[in-house]
Amino acid sequence: MNNLLLSHTIQTPEEYDRYSRQAHALFMKRNRVGITPEEEAYLELLHVVIDHYEDKTYQWPRPDPKTILATVMEERGLKQKDLIPYLGAQSRVSEFLSGKIDLTAKQIALLSKALRIPAQLLLPRVEEAAEADLNAA
Repeated sequence: MNNLLLSHTIQTPEEYDRYSRQAHALFMKRNRVGITPEEEAYLELLHVVIDHYEDKTYQWPRPDPKTILATVMEERGLKQKDLIPYLGAQSRVSEFLSGKIDLTAKQIALLSKALRIPAQLLLPRVEEAAEADLNAA
């Protein structure tokens, strides 16, 4: 690590491995004995290029809205009846959680505000919405 210079973004798995090892070594050194300001800047740059490579290489699927809402309910100890004020009726809650219906814009806004979760997480995924449109036609 004598040369604290990145000449380009990560292009190959081998570069990813090399840069990841460098970042790990600097992180461990920082925790043990500290690192210089130059090493700190280099570590930050390594994190940026590693994150960029991971973002373009590994596509992590976003959970669907019913999974997100079910997880929030479980984490907070909520029951289906607790969602009735936001979805309108017990049957609507059951239909949504079973995947039979999507949330309306109003329901998304109400749930987002009440449960303090980003509204975009409750929007149907694009591929699911497109498939539903094709099936309806």
